[in-house]
Amino acid sequence: PNEPQALLLAGAAARERQDFAAAADYWSRLLAQLEPGSDEAKTVEAAIGEAREIATARAGGGAPAGATAASTGELAGEVMLSGKLAGRAKPDDVLFVFARAEEGPRMPLAAMRATVADLPLNFRLDDSMALAGGRKISDFASVSVEARITRAGNASTSSGDLFGRIDGVKPGNRKLRLVIDQLQP
Repeated sequence: PNEPQALLLAGAAARERQDFAAAADYWSRLLAQLEPGSDEAKTVEAAIGEAREIATARAGGGAPAGATAASTGELAGEVMLSGKLAGRAKPDDVLFVFARAEEGPRMPLAAMRATVADLPLNFRLDDSMALAGGRKISDFASVSVEARITRAGNASTSSGDLFGRIDGVKPGNRKLRLVIDQLQP
């Protein structure tokens, strides 16, 4: 699909599985849909450049310039599905867990993909999983963390999605308990 949010998260999933060339491809398709010169376009361009740099370095057997261990900004915890909604989810439905800034662009800062069969799921998001180039979890005093189950398998919000969200999360919080307990109208 060419839905911007789906391309963004598909790139994030590719990056998470260390397929940096695929991540750059998804994000390049996203970039073609953004307004040239916009903040979002600049952010996606930076993410593409970073992914291509890592892919090239790995193809050559080296490490990318400036690569470091995951810095601060880690968020971790457990995602679970509320019993009242359990009958609405199938084991192979896609689950996205992501963090986004509470203010500003709605593009996630970091994301991961799993399935309902993985629930309850221990998750970790950190600055090394940054989706938006220069924007990292640690750049913000607080973020929102959301888990969303979608049958369609893409990151776009759709009627019937199941979700849970925690607002006001401070970077470094490793004891989050995120319950998927809401139905998207």
